[in-house]
Amino acid sequence: MMSAIITLQTIIAVITLPIILSLGLN
Repeated sequence: MMSAIITLQTIIAVITLPIILSLGLN
């Protein structure tokens, strides 16, 4: 169960970081 939570957090971070960076650049 813990590994699934960690993988979900990593996927969310990988998806959201570029979006936040792109919004910050704009």
